[in-house]
Amino acid sequence: MASVLIAALAGAVWAVWWSDLLVVREVSVAGERRLSADEVRTAAAVPGNVPLARLDTDAVRARVAGLREVAGVEINRRWPGTVQITVTERKPAAALAQPGGGFAVIDSQGVSFDTVQRPGGLPLLDVNDAAPAPQTLRAGLAVVVALPPQLARRVQAVAADGPYEVRLELVDGGTVVWGGPEDGERKAQVLHALLPLDAAVYDVSAPERPTTRAG
Repeated sequence: MASVLIAALAGAVWAVWWSDLLVVREVSVAGERRLSADEVRTAAAVPGNVPLARLDTDAVRARVAGLREVAGVEINRRWPGTVQITVTERKPAAALAQPGGGFAVIDSQGVSFDTVQRPGGLPLLDVNDAAPAPQTLRAGLAVVVALPPQLARRVQAVAADGPYEVRLELVDGGTVVWGGPEDGERKAQVLHALLPLDAAVYDVSAPERPTTRAG
């Protein structure tokens, strides 16, 4: 009896790990938006006719993660022969002007994953430097991400000259001195109360002591 069980177990192990019964026959892709499923499959480079149990999923994950549009990726085996790739693509947060023209589309972490000729509906982030310091870029992005929709619609660009020197350029020509990215919610509330005033400059860098200046 024991020998029969051992033989059955050995047969099952052989079938899963070495036979052609449970090999990779299909690669399924989900979560793609900017990318196409074929682009993900090409990057994944999943070898065909390899036993599914022996597939190096870490290597597949690393190859897909190398796509600049991808923020995260999951690889799952779906028996009997499917590899399921689920990608999470980066979400555009702002457009960063490029020295040679055009704009880099960046996510909330400052990762560039696309280039466009026009920023479209994205807020424009101006760091006034071809190679901005990471803390300056993060400060500008933090302000962009924190802007409530009703305020973001009135902002033409977010300019960051330093990590504590962020300002908003408004669509109507006004300027908002924002300061650092901290207290964003409070600053937005104070600015909302100030905007009805006829001013050229709104300073909310110290939200407990806001000021305005005429043009």
